Amino acid sequence: MHIAKFAIGQIVYHKRHGYRGVIADADPECSMDEDWYNTKTDAVDARDKPWYEVLIDGTPITIYVAEEAIEVELSPVEVDHPMLADYFSGFVRDHYQIAHLQS
Repeated sequence: MHIAKFAIGQIVYHKRHGYRGVIADADPECSMDEDWYNTKTDAVDARDKPWYEVLIDGTPITIYVAEEAIEVELSPVEVDHPMLADYFSGFVRDHYQIAHLQS
């Protein structure tokens, strides 16, 4: 098992597809079944390394992506996604605050 490189609330971008988004959840390794993994277009991504749920900026899409496919956004700004309030309480400096940690 590998330690996750990215934190929930962190802004990232996809190296191959160019979209940006915010990390909404993380798994220590791919939690999807073998059929899903085998039909995924980026199946070169390692199953045994961290995978993330990412809310994609400017869309209602949420994607499950391998750690090796994303990088930290160097100039993070807020994202536009309809599910932000389900996960986060707000944007502070360069990342989103997890909703359940706020009082």
